[in-house]
Amino acid sequence: MTPSSHPEAPFTRAPGRLPWGALAPALLLALLLVLSGCASPARVAVEAQFPTPLVEPLPLRAAVYYEAALREFAHSETIPQHSQWEFELGQASIGFFQPLFGALFQQVQTLERLPEPGEVGQIDLIVAPRLERFEFDIPRHRDSKFAEVWMQYRLYIYAPDGTPIAEWPVTGYGKSAASGTLPRAALHDAAVRAMREAGATISVKFASQPDVRSWLQENSHVHSVQNGDG
Repeated sequence: MTPSSHPEAPFTRAPGRLPWGALAPALLLALLLVLSGCASPARVAVEAQFPTPLVEPLPLRAAVYYEAALREFAHSETIPQHSQWEFELGQASIGFFQPLFGALFQQVQTLERLPEPGEVGQIDLIVAPRLERFEFDIPRHRDSKFAEVWMQYRLYIYAPDGTPIAEWPVTGYGKSAASGTLPRAALHDAAVRAMREAGATISVKFASQPDVRSWLQENSHVHSVQNGDG
């Protein structure tokens, strides 16, 4: 209702003084901004059991390095005139990649740090995943019914001597029906769906990435596990 639609008050206003109806929306907005600044952020700690992909493992011995930025990844964002959100995705990312790489490669070991050339033996390649982008959206209007999440991982792939093989950005998108004024559960579900979509892409398309495929063709001898050399 606009101020002009309010019925006139039965008394005379002092000259130059704004009517309450004109002040109310501004005061209400200021109050909401103050309250939103003081309110605790809505936290979403993503936790899920990720299934092991049903894929034929590549005949490779891989070493995986999970950097601290990935293990501790958190995203904080305030949506204007809505609420502040905090997402914890570090442990979920590790729990997502471990079964994925365990199914994708014949053998897998985890590294505490990226090795110097020649430090790591009996491996064919090194993979270092990174979560470099995270975005989300919540229902903001009456006709909006879904929470959405977009995320992008990047896989850094190296030869055992540290030579870069490929950088592969992999995106995932998740969408989940939301109910109530704080769609925390829907955002959690959307994040899990986005991670699973990214995982499906990695498991199916890893070996077909142009740089990876070229490296495999040029280094066919690395297929030592399948050939019984390991």
